[in-house]
Amino acid sequence: MKRQWSLTEFFNKKPKSESVVSELALDGTKQSQAQSLQLEESSMSNIEMKNDNSKIKKIKQASLKKKMKEHFSSKTHNIGKKNLKQCEQDSITKETDKKNEKYLHTTCRVFNTVYCLAKSCKPFSDIKEEIEVQIKNGLDMGIGLHSRTTAVKVVDFIAKEIKKEMFSKIIENNLKICLIIDEVPMILCKPVVIVFLKVEDSVTSPTIFVELVELEKQDTDTIFSSVMESLNNIGLTKNYLEKNLIGFCSDGVSVMLGRKS
Repeated sequence: MKRQWSLTEFFNKKPKSESVVSELALDGTKQSQAQSLQLEESSMSNIEMKNDNSKIKKIKQASLKKKMKEHFSSKTHNIGKKNLKQCEQDSITKETDKKNEKYLHTTCRVFNTVYCLAKSCKPFSDIKEEIEVQIKNGLDMGIGLHSRTTAVKVVDFIAKEIKKEMFSKIIENNLKICLIIDEVPMILCKPVVIVFLKVEDSVTSPTIFVELVELEKQDTDTIFSSVMESLNNIGLTKNYLEKNLIGFCSDGVSVMLGRKS
């Protein structure tokens, strides 16, 4: 016989579907909790791995910085750095010399032409004709340094270099000298003294022109200071003159010889 349900039992009894749903909900909750635990564990492991990697990275960077510092402060690195810098400078110099080699040759030809004119006592206005002749002979004389004004400057430069070399040899060989000075006609209303040196060499005794010295006054002090300044400019110092100046020549004017002559 079928059992009859009372109203209370009927309403209190849960349907089967509701029990299944509740069981599924419990399973889902458990699964979500398990997944959240797994995510937390994985995130913790990732954080630990990141911390370990950052520590390893810092250790490697510190080691690398130490090695770089030791290398940059080492003697070998400094020598290599100096050699590299020297090579760069040498390469720049070589490239510049190659580019300027052509112009150096043409400049030397012009200098030789001007020197020949000066040595032959020819006027510098002849420089253009001399250069035209050399161009016809097939020489490359460039396009500049062909004017009379340039020739004057070239001769002045050559004269200074020759004078510098000449007096350097006199000082190097410690040769005895004699000073010759005399007054010359005024230039631009200023008195002028011409200065010569006679060198007592074992082979020859050349007389060398030093300079035309302009004077502000014609008294003894001005003449003495101006002549000494001219001699100092060519390298003849006071000590050298005290040891090697053996003679003095001028006219009989009192401002030249003084009262003790």
